[in-house]
Amino acid sequence: MNILIAIDSFKGSLSSMEAGRALCSGMSTIKDFNIQVCPVSDGGEGSLEALFQNGMGAYRKMPCKNAFGMDTMVDVLLFEEANKNCCAIETASMIGIHGRIPTKDTVKATSSYGLGQLILHLVAHEIDKILVFVGGTITTDAGLGALQALGLSLYDEIEELLPHNTNPLMDFYRYDKQKLQEIQDRLRTVELVIGTDVNAPLYGKYGCARMYARQKGADERQIQQMENRLRKLDTQCDVDLMEPGCGAGGGVAAGLKLMGGHLVSGFELIKQYTDLETKVQLADLVVTGEGAINDQTLQGKLPMQMALLAKRMNKPIVALCGQKNYTDKTLNDFFDGIFSIQPGVCSLKEAIHHTRMNLEETGIQLAKLIQGVRL
Repeated sequence: MNILIAIDSFKGSLSSMEAGRALCSGMSTIKDFNIQVCPVSDGGEGSLEALFQNGMGAYRKMPCKNAFGMDTMVDVLLFEEANKNCCAIETASMIGIHGRIPTKDTVKATSSYGLGQLILHLVAHEIDKILVFVGGTITTDAGLGALQALGLSLYDEIEELLPHNTNPLMDFYRYDKQKLQEIQDRLRTVELVIGTDVNAPLYGKYGCARMYARQKGADERQIQQMENRLRKLDTQCDVDLMEPGCGAGGGVAAGLKLMGGHLVSGFELIKQYTDLETKVQLADLVVTGEGAINDQTLQGKLPMQMALLAKRMNKPIVALCGQKNYTDKTLNDFFDGIFSIQPGVCSLKEAIHHTRMNLEETGIQLAKLIQGVRL
């Protein structure tokens, strides 16, 4: 029996590869299973690792600022494609949460400025194509910080120039259209591909403020303030910022689209570069999952993407997670089973600490069940 394990990272605990290997270790107690572990990502954290572990490119360190304006070095993945110098980067590595506990002060202090810096470095290194995997950010600034790094001037309601060291969205009123045109002209020779981890629009019920900002520390007043500023930004733009995906990464995808980039599903990029369709086609069972399966899963998170792919090929698929918490029961229709790996009631800290062990134990039990059904 051919089993494909394609699990996203369990945030704060295991990478995609580590989670897959832990589950494989448990399932390997049944010797006649042929198990393949394929590192995957939906476009958020772990995207570069998924590409690298599938044999693509070479890592290099490059400088930029993190979300709090501190100098840091991040991994980029360099590769060649059709005689072009290409590079893949992920927003989670430079403006991600990185174990911090976000508060309402975090919302005001964080910016995507470092992403713009990194794009400038890549342009200077004559990169022809940049894949930006957008997701896993601690920021909600619609990518305005990144645009500031590229030279865009932003103003508040009294025509004061907004600084670079805070979240520019909070006080945004207008941008310099001439400066934006200069940025677009400068990047015209670079193919900018935006791989998003969710299909959220920029604003509205499922947008980056109302749907995601709360988990990044925002209170209700801040969420409404950002929602108003996002709408203000949209009224000034000639491009459609309500395209599905523009709300990814706290709206970073929208800022990248303003630079001249085009949006695609981050999962579609991973699927393309890892030949994932072939691996699913050869499998008798697909096992997917991630740290939490909840209502956000329906917005295009990794397990949902894997489910759609498996069902299209008439393959059974089950999902494993650390936390199972959703109110939209239509999620059940996409899987042949959704299971939590937790053996009992525990704290989040305990769950994270025991993720590897719990995945291995779940693998043992899942393998026994599959063998029993086969017999």
